Amino acid sequence: MKFTTKGLSMGDAYEVVMEDVPHDCVLMVVSELHGLAGSVFPPEIDGIVVDLHAWSHSALRSEERQRNFCLIQRLGDFSLGGSARLKVLLLRVIGFNGAIDVEVSFDAEPSDVQMLMQEFQTLFFCLKRCSGAGAICGGMEPVADSATRIFMHG
Repeated sequence: MKFTTKGLSMGDAYEVVMEDVPHDCVLMVVSELHGLAGSVFPPEIDGIVVDLHAWSHSALRSEERQRNFCLIQRLGDFSLGGSARLKVLLLRVIGFNGAIDVEVSFDAEPSDVQMLMQEFQTLFFCLKRCSGAGAICGGMEPVADSATRIFMHG
């Protein structure tokens, strides 16, 4: 896969999105991301701190799946391997119309973007394979803009 940072400038935010994560794999995906962080801050929904395990058992039950939600959590000292580290990573688990996406966003120096996106692509491709999730893509926020997308699978 060829990477490009054409059109990206200093101070931009980046994100990686994994779409359609199966409900029974959401906690596994989040736990894998937690394992790469030096510090994990409490998750919140609408500004209210929630217990991740209790939330996952209630929010992901079949009768609750149609509810829309956005769980947000900060992860500190996030390590992608080697020298690929991020001081802060924002994790979002978004439920909309019964589907769940897992997203991460971060700020990076333009000189680091290619290396970080390669590492995130490897990580999210592995998580996709393990969970049976849908497409994964990464690029400048919003990643839905194909002009600033760096990678996409699925």
